[in-house]
Amino acid sequence: AGGNYEVVGLAATTYDVEFVPACYGNFGNGGNVTPQWRKGATTEAHATAVTVKAGADTTGISAALTGGGQIAGTVENSSGATLAGVEVTVTAKGTSTVVALTFSGAAGNYTVTGLPTGTYDVEFNAGSAADPGYSVYATQWWKAVASQAQATALSVTVGKTIAGINSSLPLRS
Repeated sequence: AGGNYEVVGLAATTYDVEFVPACYGNFGNGGNVTPQWRKGATTEAHATAVTVKAGADTTGISAALTGGGQIAGTVENSSGATLAGVEVTVTAKGTSTVVALTFSGAAGNYTVTGLPTGTYDVEFNAGSAADPGYSVYATQWWKAVASQAQATALSVTVGKTIAGINSSLPLRS
């Protein structure tokens, strides 16, 4: 509610602290904010450690989460009909590390929010658990290719939206 938090029962040692919005990356509704490590660091390697001492409270460990970048578009089939319930997954370029995901809405539109500045691959998967009936469609990566190795990566900047990242899913062969 007020943004306050308390962690109890920690052993006396040094910790790296990461602030992650609730349901980050469209796994729910975390809003368009990006996670960050203590003192605004974007990676754990750059985080400022917190030392917890036995029997003492450690205070003043806070963050101001900032708006993220966004990727938006529409998913349709090869006949031009929009597809709802297609899983849109954003991974760090060339890896299997999922950064965020969402599902296309009733009109086939989607927006992935809360992305830190970086380079990403986008996958469109109609055979997701959200609606297995779409499994007649082949999975596709941006820009209309069948594998991540062939995908065109997107460079996202915090505070900016890359629109028009549309997909036309073909039938499985």
